[in-house]
Amino acid sequence: MRLTDFLEIGRIHTASLTMPAAALGYLIGGGTWDEPMMAFWLFFALLFHYVGFLLNNIFDLPYDRQDASKAHFALVDGRISLKDAWTIEIIGVAMALALVILVSWGKLLAALTGMAAILLGVLYNAVSKRTTLSPLLITASFTSLFLFPYLTRAAGRKDLALLVALFMVLLMLFQIGYEGYLKDIEADKLNLLRRLGSRVVDGVFKPTKGSIILGLPLRLLLCFVAILILVQARTEEPLAILLTLFLITVLLYLSALVMRQQSWRRDVVVTRCALNEVFAYFTLVAALQGLLGWLGVSLFIFLPMLWFIVWNRILWGTKILPRV
Repeated sequence: MRLTDFLEIGRIHTASLTMPAAALGYLIGGGTWDEPMMAFWLFFALLFHYVGFLLNNIFDLPYDRQDASKAHFALVDGRISLKDAWTIEIIGVAMALALVILVSWGKLLAALTGMAAILLGVLYNAVSKRTTLSPLLITASFTSLFLFPYLTRAAGRKDLALLVALFMVLLMLFQIGYEGYLKDIEADKLNLLRRLGSRVVDGVFKPTKGSIILGLPLRLLLCFVAILILVQARTEEPLAILLTLFLITVLLYLSALVMRQQSWRRDVVVTRCALNEVFAYFTLVAALQGLLGWLGVSLFIFLPMLWFIVWNRILWGTKILPRV
């Protein structure tokens, strides 16, 4: 048993797209980079991410044991016992809830939002294998993570905060409600795309009109909201506007790749889904250039990339792609 085993089961390498959500909420609420509370919010988001993915691994354990590609997982091969995983999870959730109460004392709406972020994530993991409506829960949880630090300050930019929250709702619904089911379409568990008739037949993924109707409006609306964010953030520099429009174009292309009929290679599909998530995030950051400045945009793009690469190296010994 190694320290990296405990970090692995919380998928700490992918926290690179969770911590920025809390940081953005704090900045839009009136916070600044150099305040000590920024470090607090980054830690809180990391804890939120860790307990969420640890619980996901706990509930997925029966399925992961049947998947040869996940035989190296610390819970699957027994390097970490299920009892120890539950102990860490309970301590982590209790710590997160205590931090919510501490930082939002006297601010009821902020406290309720922070608790919702934690508890809806727990509820999602508990019911995700039982209902296809579960993506709504994790969407609400992740969006609450963004709104929580904003509400502890709420110094202004309400319209911008609501637009970014809507962007995150659309991002998560596509990521979990479409891509998540696509990646697991062959797994023997509840799957919304299969319920809509999509199948892998003779090595080819065949989407139905129902699955396209599910995914396409979410992506188109997200791109429209990105343009509204561009305006609301007062992003006026031509380069920032062109960058945002370019990223929207790339995102629509990548989205078409995952929604179309295609030869089924799960590793390729997983990579395309990951690129969708990354470019959606880049689009949001570029649209916020008017608020963040170019230095802020650079930090929000390069620091998460550095985090991802470094932790992949530490956990998996790989340069880019994790073994998870």
